[in-house]
Amino acid sequence: MKYLLAQNGEFLSGLGYTILHSLWLVTIIAAVTFALLKSFKLTAKEKYNVVFAAQLLSLVSVILLFFWSQNTITNSVVLMADHAPVDQVIEPIADELEMVQTSNAFLWNGFAYSRYLGCFWLAGLLLLSIWKFMSWRLTMRLRNTGLLAISENWQERFNLMVKRMNFSRKIVMHTSTKVVSPIMIGYLKPMILVPVGFFSDLAPAEIEAIILHELAHIKRKDYLHLFIQQIINLIMFYHPAIWLLDKMAKQERENACDDYVVDTTGDPKTYVKALGTMQLNFSKTQNKMAMNLLNDKNDVLNRLKRLLGEEPRQKVS
Repeated sequence: MKYLLAQNGEFLSGLGYTILHSLWLVTIIAAVTFALLKSFKLTAKEKYNVVFAAQLLSLVSVILLFFWSQNTITNSVVLMADHAPVDQVIEPIADELEMVQTSNAFLWNGFAYSRYLGCFWLAGLLLLSIWKFMSWRLTMRLRNTGLLAISENWQERFNLMVKRMNFSRKIVMHTSTKVVSPIMIGYLKPMILVPVGFFSDLAPAEIEAIILHELAHIKRKDYLHLFIQQIINLIMFYHPAIWLLDKMAKQERENACDDYVVDTTGDPKTYVKALGTMQLNFSKTQNKMAMNLLNDKNDVLNRLKRLLGEEPRQKVS
């Protein structure tokens, strides 16, 4: 630890100051985002775009903060070095924090504490990166294990749905013994996986509605957005506002796909029945690196209320 602090003092201090300043800056971004969503009548698609823009703005702000912090710290170190004895200047900055000038003591203490904060961020980033990588590996295994072919009839109906939505990429669908609710994975080679019993427990119209929901994720490029959002969550794992924005993005993403289904089919009751059946008949395990039809039980309940008109829903134009 001492060697790390000694060799990377200014870099770690920059990280620490970035974390401290991002606490108030990103909080302001989240607060403004929440105010916008409450002040205007927006569709779920528009709400999602606002939240996603706020997430991107938070990322850009933190990057700019880091470069600003690095520049400020470097200039401060040079200024203090100009007034320090020669024997202090020639020693590594991270090894010697004692300064002759009393006026500089506060700055040096700030550098010291901010470096520990930077070490905390690096440790958290490493641990979370390992966890994210393992989750990604498990998700990718779903593409090659436990796959069962769907019936010829449903394959033809699925191909027709894909054709009607004018997709330029090849999209495949399989039944999987490894999933417990319909999910969509992949961006360049999207794949829809449905659990065993999916085609037997739902009516044909309900099946098509669920498939349409998953195809809506692909059409909206949600998997690419999810990848970017995972990076943002990883970099700013320490910030509660980032997790709040992520929760809002998940909610509005699912609402936007629900709206797409209802506005395309014109039959909200069939889709609501399909969601209810899925929630009752299939247990739920979230996969953070995939698009899950069923998220938290309360979230599904709120989606059902919204689709039934108990909560306002703006029609997609």
